[in-house]
Amino acid sequence: VHLQGPLAVVHRGRGKPSKRKHSKVFTDQALKLPQGKYNDFGPTLAAEKLASIDAIKVSNEWLRRLMIKNGLWRAKTKRIVVHQLRNRRPQYGELIQIDGSHHAWFEKRGAKCVALVFVDDATSKLQAVHFCPTEDLRGYFAAMSAYVKSYGCPKEIYTDKHSVFTVNHMRGGENKGQTQFARMLQNLNIKQHLANSPQAKGRVERMNRVLQDRLVKEFRMANISDIDADNAFMPRFIEQFNRKFAKPAVEDTDGHIALSEEQVEALEYIFSIQEKRQVSKALTVQYNNAIYVISQIRAIRTLRKRGVTVYEKLNGNIKIFSDKQELVADLLEYVDNYHKPLSRKELDIELDQHIHMSQQVPNCTESKNQLPSC
Repeated sequence: VHLQGPLAVVHRGRGKPSKRKHSKVFTDQALKLPQGKYNDFGPTLAAEKLASIDAIKVSNEWLRRLMIKNGLWRAKTKRIVVHQLRNRRPQYGELIQIDGSHHAWFEKRGAKCVALVFVDDATSKLQAVHFCPTEDLRGYFAAMSAYVKSYGCPKEIYTDKHSVFTVNHMRGGENKGQTQFARMLQNLNIKQHLANSPQAKGRVERMNRVLQDRLVKEFRMANISDIDADNAFMPRFIEQFNRKFAKPAVEDTDGHIALSEEQVEALEYIFSIQEKRQVSKALTVQYNNAIYVISQIRAIRTLRKRGVTVYEKLNGNIKIFSDKQELVADLLEYVDNYHKPLSRKELDIELDQHIHMSQQVPNCTESKNQLPSC
């Protein structure tokens, strides 16, 4: 300080470029791909793909600042909303959050469909993703059946108030009745929680947002455009996703409960649609716009006007039981002049599929007095 004065305390590197600064050639190369094939990728996903596919390793924050500077990304301002927080469940498999995500998963390569997403509350692990045309009971049954076969039964399930999960219409001032999904959970001794807001099951809601960003790009890069290919692709994606983002649980024990032998034997009936019907005097049972004739010779008299249970399995097979005895029944007649009314979501899916199919048909030209030709 005595020799140089105030300049002695100034850092020698001041005003000089940092030794860690990337060269202009490297920066232009790293920016070229987000402008090209990664043009709609966020900074985090783009940095991952640059490292894994193009061997260009950059930090997420460096790429985010570079993309903002060049107009490829806009910084998000979050609106502050306060929600009461709760602790994660201590055990893996103790609470599973479930939700359906409606999205154009194939962009313009296919019709819209629904992803049924299962997320563990303790670890944020992506447990399962099942794609189906609509968010309906059969889709949830197929996803839940595969889940309990792979992991066992979770202790509790957290869902929204979709009509699959609860009876929403009011009768006499009370919410009476039980859905097929709730009956299935009861048979497997799984407790059900109904969320009053999306924030209550925020983990699966945030997971939906992440998947809508990442999976769309993954499907595009893998050229996937149908539901079967989606479901075949998901196990590998889930394994990689959990390896990167899953968190350790507070306790090391697995909260899933293994299926009992009795449950394993009855699993196909637990995951079936069960309806009560009454046998007519002519020993017929009507179900789903079809008439079935019971040919149980030994019990003809006792079956008349008696209540029976019709089981419709996931594969469409129909079984009829009186108490615990299976009845021999043959399909007599199927009336096809009745069409079940569609919900708003089902109607949207039907319209999307119709529009997609119409776009696949080649344009035909037609002139007067001539047959149309393609």
